[in-house]
Amino acid sequence: KSSAENLAEARAYLIYWTDLSTSMGQGEFNPTEYLAEYAIPLLFLANWAQDPAIKERGRLMLDWLFAELAANTLNGVLRGPNSRTTEGPVAERWNSQASDFSWMLFGNTPPTAGYGGWSLYFAPLAKNYKLPEVIYRIATDRPADYLQRDRARTRRRWRYSDELSPLVYKTNYLRTDYAVGSTRGGMIDPIQAHVWDVTWAEADPRKKHNTMFSMHPHSSMVAMQSSFTCYPEPMIKAVTREGKPTYDSPDKILGSSPYEQVFQDLDTVVALYDIPAGERFPHINGFFSKDLVKVTESPSGWIFAQGGRTYLAYRPLAGYTWTKYSHFAGGWAKVGLNLGGRILTSPHLKNGTIVQAASVSEFPSFAAFQAAIIALPLQFSLEPVPTVNFTTLRGKKVTCAFGQTPTVDGSPLDYSKWKLFDGSYLNSEVGSRRLTITHGPLERVLDLNALTATDRVRTP
Repeated sequence: KSSAENLAEARAYLIYWTDLSTSMGQGEFNPTEYLAEYAIPLLFLANWAQDPAIKERGRLMLDWLFAELAANTLNGVLRGPNSRTTEGPVAERWNSQASDFSWMLFGNTPPTAGYGGWSLYFAPLAKNYKLPEVIYRIATDRPADYLQRDRARTRRRWRYSDELSPLVYKTNYLRTDYAVGSTRGGMIDPIQAHVWDVTWAEADPRKKHNTMFSMHPHSSMVAMQSSFTCYPEPMIKAVTREGKPTYDSPDKILGSSPYEQVFQDLDTVVALYDIPAGERFPHINGFFSKDLVKVTESPSGWIFAQGGRTYLAYRPLAGYTWTKYSHFAGGWAKVGLNLGGRILTSPHLKNGTIVQAASVSEFPSFAAFQAAIIALPLQFSLEPVPTVNFTTLRGKKVTCAFGQTPTVDGSPLDYSKWKLFDGSYLNSEVGSRRLTITHGPLERVLDLNALTATDRVRTP
């Protein structure tokens, strides 16, 4: 092909990706490392593209990308859910390249060792990108709790799927002391997805494993074949030697599973598991951080703990044992480190986890928090499918059954009505290619149809 043909093809690809991402959602949403893979080329386009329209797309998509980063961070730390992450930051939430972008753009978290590797390619040109004030305030000024519900896509499925990119529905609830985030579960990414967690704030997040979650350690050649096109025979063995060392480990804490279904209401998470007989790893893993204190296994069946200024209640729905957590500092680590922490391993095919978070300031004591949780109405069964009826700490009556739509106060959730972004700071209609970013009186509208960014100060 000629240079002109290559340029035209590249331009068409860029326009297609920006239009798809701003109308149907990102295929790699909230990535801890791959944020750099988007931010760096977008900044290159914004600096050097000779086509004025492509140049402006680069600028607008940087705003779009960083607005989502700002809304999904807690003191600069990107938490779950993540379409892709790696072994290190799924536990040590701060230690990812996303933190370097928070450090450069928001100044509210320390830079990682080596300044994140790839982010060094962004840093020299960062002076040429001016972060809009409204995005900066979303990241650094949170006057109240907020709930954000968004849509995204999975990576593309080449096999074993009736849809090219199945939809992902994300829920995020952020408070001063902690944040809770989730998707509905299922197979989001064949290897590196992180489905849900509760992450608490730390004054200094370095070397802190400030998070709690559970997951099914799914390992499957079929799952990888859905998104990759190489021969099937070497897939599981080869992937563990190519930057994903824990993929085929029964005690891993990274990955998604078709046998997990998750529901979140504010700071309550219900995760249900219906694992078929014959599955390679027929159990679930619950992550209990080395930084938790006051861990208490109550006769009620609840496990209580405190992380930072956050109280946590974890309810396993089936029996369990404890094993040591082996920490892999990154995707290319070959040996797991014993840095502390434990894995709650529950070897039951029908299974589930309930987690309820609250701020320490809400209760006069840890004992009072425990009493409040134990008093909450809870009924559950594991047959024929895992089912939970629970009244949350916030007074919501939730019903969740594996394979069925959850209900809140008797009303089923209607995911079809979810917007692309819907929350206090980010709002966008599906298919619109427009994002309205607000904080207090500040508003910025990104319009990928007209290729414009419009700022205004709203009157009360």
